[in-house]
Amino acid sequence: MEPYKSSSGITQLVANHVTAGWWQIHGIASYHRFNDSRGQWTLDREGLLDALGWSLNRPFDESLLLWHLATDLFCFHLATPSSTQQRQAACRSMAMSNYMAYLLFVNPEMLIAGARRSLFKDAYEELEGIIPPNEPASSSSIIRRLRETGNSGSGVAHDAWAVTQVLIGLQVGEDMEKVWRVVQGVWVEMLCFSAGRVQGLPARQEHGERRAVPVLRVAPLVLHGHGDIGGEDAEDGHGGPRKTRGWG
Repeated sequence: MEPYKSSSGITQLVANHVTAGWWQIHGIASYHRFNDSRGQWTLDREGLLDALGWSLNRPFDESLLLWHLATDLFCFHLATPSSTQQRQAACRSMAMSNYMAYLLFVNPEMLIAGARRSLFKDAYEELEGIIPPNEPASSSSIIRRLRETGNSGSGVAHDAWAVTQVLIGLQVGEDMEKVWRVVQGVWVEMLCFSAGRVQGLPARQEHGERRAVPVLRVAPLVLHGHGDIGGEDAEDGHGGPRKTRGWG
């Protein structure tokens, strides 16, 4: 799969997510439910909240790493997209997953206050313990070992495998499109959840520093109703043109 080189598709996903959310907000309580969602809306809409909601009911950095492993290490190798739409969803999911995992490791304060890069070390040690000595480390060897051990282990890798098993169960039912629709939807919500809580993003690129990825600058504006990110032809979530902009 070729690297995903443009953030425009992801920005449009964020705009679509927020546009659809506008029609579910009827007051302060519903606004907070929408703003605090980091995958629950997608799982509920797809009928998977009971099966996978537990993966999101934990600290955000843990959920992020869990879903990163499920997306990058497992689903990518087990749920091969077969259509253009599925490939696009897979590419966008991988881009969001890899970028947010990168931030967790390199610049965790850009995700959420208190995010812990030490989780990577713990996950690495867990994965290292799964692979038998003298066996090359690879996704296929990890998947094979997890299949052999079943649900007997504990830790983020085993939890990610449990998420993957539910998603792959959809594939068995020949609903591959749903697999990547769910994964993509969860990552869009995680991105919005994080972006809405980012504090003090640098306004300019300092010498020797990397510039923040634009989508994390755009998402808070979309979430709070500024600008016309969705374009003039953005839909209202019911198939018609959007009639209002912002929360008002």
